[in-house]
Amino acid sequence: MTEAINYIAGIVSAALVPCHKSGAGIAEQLAKAHGCLLGACRDEAVRRLDVVTLNHDTLLESSFEAAGVAVEDGFGRRRNGFRFSGSRPAQVHFWRGFRRKRGRVRVIKLHGSVDWWRVRPAGGDWSREKVARVDAHPQRLVDGKGVWWDALDPRPLILVGTFNKVLDYTRPFHLQHYAVMRRALLMSSALVIAGYSFRDKAVNGLIIDWYYSRGARPIVVIGPSLRSNQPPPTARPAIAGKWVSWCSSGRMRVRPMRFDEVDWQSIKPELAAG
Repeated sequence: MTEAINYIAGIVSAALVPCHKSGAGIAEQLAKAHGCLLGACRDEAVRRLDVVTLNHDTLLESSFEAAGVAVEDGFGRRRNGFRFSGSRPAQVHFWRGFRRKRGRVRVIKLHGSVDWWRVRPAGGDWSREKVARVDAHPQRLVDGKGVWWDALDPRPLILVGTFNKVLDYTRPFHLQHYAVMRRALLMSSALVIAGYSFRDKAVNGLIIDWYYSRGARPIVVIGPSLRSNQPPPTARPAIAGKWVSWCSSGRMRVRPMRFDEVDWQSIKPELAAG
């Protein structure tokens, strides 16, 4: 099973490598694809914005960087002096955890990222292990003191599979993201869901808990094939059985559109009820 998961994760991360790179016109494409989200980030009336994604790629980060939006993702400042064995400078950020005094825009990647790696200096014991965000495969990474750092796994820190993800959420590093996501949901006054199939049992449970936990907080769900009178065919029973009643209550509103077709100002009034 472990080797099968490693194989799948390797294929997934390799397929997403092009999404980890920048290229000509990428900023314009991302600005359009994430226009609604960037609009919310720029809206000063939005006091706190938590962006939770199950994607492994780094398109969101690229979009925020191109738009000049400062985000908190749990990683510290760039560590200077690191380079790859070929002498090319490396962008390395070590995990420090989400701070109690948080930034206004926060990114929570529940299923990991193609640029997250477990690393440690060569010859060091397990106490020297760190999680780093690196802009390429970190094998044979050299720090400013000339010390070699190696990746401890053949693949980046991403969660793949179906049922095993629920168990992986309890592993120390991923548990931090899961806990932060849950707290973020409980503190939020409104929820926007886009591009989600409602197949992750743990995430579905958090959404259901949020819906019933406090007040009449609104949800806007965005997707071109979604309908308010029938649940998505991909939704698991826990969500599918509640879909029509949630929509009928008026608390959940469905936008049968692509995310890049939705404007922030058009959905903002629907979220004001929270």
